[in-house]
Amino acid sequence: MNQLFQRFIAIASFITVTSAYSQTPALGNLYPSAPPEGSSFVRVVNPFPDSLKLNMVGADVPLTISGLGNIASNFKVVNPTRPFSISINGKPLLDLPKIAPNSWVTLVLKRNGEGFGVTAIADSTQGRNALKVDLRVYNLASGCLATVTANQKIKVFGDVAEGTTQRRSINPVAVDFNAKCSKESAPLSVSQWVPGTSYSLFIVGDGDKPILAGKADAVD
Repeated sequence: MNQLFQRFIAIASFITVTSAYSQTPALGNLYPSAPPEGSSFVRVVNPFPDSLKLNMVGADVPLTISGLGNIASNFKVVNPTRPFSISINGKPLLDLPKIAPNSWVTLVLKRNGEGFGVTAIADSTQGRNALKVDLRVYNLASGCLATVTANQKIKVFGDVAEGTTQRRSINPVAVDFNAKCSKESAPLSVSQWVPGTSYSLFIVGDGDKPILAGKADAVD
């Protein structure tokens, strides 16, 4: 087993793997196919209310993403030694950041004149608990130092600065999350947890009107 295959099996609990299984008859039902050695995993987040058409790494069908709906793509496997493409509404993004081998990266869209650029956020994959849910929060709201609570009373994340992320493990129980800046967001209810997987919370909008969105992490 090469090192990347061992790593891929070890981190399979981080996400719900939605990619196709290997077609080898004897092993295809046992192990997910391993990506090529050195592969990285990249997703794109749209923190804006505008619905945008995302086409990433040669996908056949564009994905609609919006801070008011399906906020992020799934992670895509990329070869960091080769150029990869991302387009928004049919226009390629320029100056994409260099992606390190064997990494997980969240690319957050930002305004760039009349178009868009991205800000890269590295996602750590170390120290997961297979019996719990790996929860992350990304504060993408302008003018907001955020706190995230569960069921209106339990602090899950505190002092999340604008443009940063935090991470922790939680028990897989039904939760109503709220994000608070100067004002508080509407609750986000999450009840369908799978132990050993990962879930992301995204705070968008601004400090006076924060919006909390969520998405189960997955790989295409």
